[in-house]
Amino acid sequence: FEVVIQKAEEHYSNALSYGYYLLLSCLGFLLIVILVYAKKRIFFGLTLGLSFVALVLLAEGISNPILEMSAFKKDMTIKFYVKPADIPYIKEFVEYVEKVTDFTDIIEYIPYYGPKWAKGAKDLIGEGQAFLSENANSKIGFDKVFPGRTYFYYQNKGIMDLISLLYHNGNKPVALAIATFSIVIPFIKLLFTLLILLFPVHGLKRMRKALSYIAKWSMADVFVVGAFLAYLSFANMSPGVEMDAQVLFGLYYFGGYVIISILLGTLLDRSIKEKVAILENENPANDEGSLISE
Repeated sequence: FEVVIQKAEEHYSNALSYGYYLLLSCLGFLLIVILVYAKKRIFFGLTLGLSFVALVLLAEGISNPILEMSAFKKDMTIKFYVKPADIPYIKEFVEYVEKVTDFTDIIEYIPYYGPKWAKGAKDLIGEGQAFLSENANSKIGFDKVFPGRTYFYYQNKGIMDLISLLYHNGNKPVALAIATFSIVIPFIKLLFTLLILLFPVHGLKRMRKALSYIAKWSMADVFVVGAFLAYLSFANMSPGVEMDAQVLFGLYYFGGYVIISILLGTLLDRSIKEKVAILENENPANDEGSLISE
């Protein structure tokens, strides 16, 4: 058990280190993109950089665990007590013990044991017999303590784990709905954002409308809120054992994607206006409306 716990802690520590390196890499990439486009197309560079960062955070949020829930008891104590009078055949057993003491006399003549050992055995049997007789109606026993935590429930799940669990347990419509609204649509939303940024200005109005329509069906932010509600409700339950809920790094990845996704909507509009302004300066004959609607 200690070896397994040690390996788990090492694995978790390595995962956290990987997460810090990943976030620093994303921040470095974002700064480089902003510096490259800072002079002429600052909003384009900011939107492009954040789009790739959001894509990375979404992928990490989906593939990593987001919530850990457990129910346990610290130093669980089990009481083993019984009345001798309630034990089946206790009277017969006590009578049999009386007969056993007669056989201890034979031990005196057995080499190695001798009279001293025989007397000790006889005294021990007599004490047991007397104890059972005198405490026939009293509770006798002991408390068995299991040190540390004894777990009754444990779950460590990510989004993909949840989808797989629901799918294989017969809840296929729910699994497909979560996969569609929390994974597929967010990826499509980021893909449309990159297409609008990287491709020519023609058809921007239609693509922006399509992106707005797709964004309405994204439930990534709702999923994050639901995960936090599950964390708060599970951590505050009191069913007679200790409850614990821990937010894992996968939820921070996913939450980071949600925040950036909200910012991308505003930044994308500013980037489109920036692109149109640049094209207007290059082609004074066209106005903003005609460029966007082409």
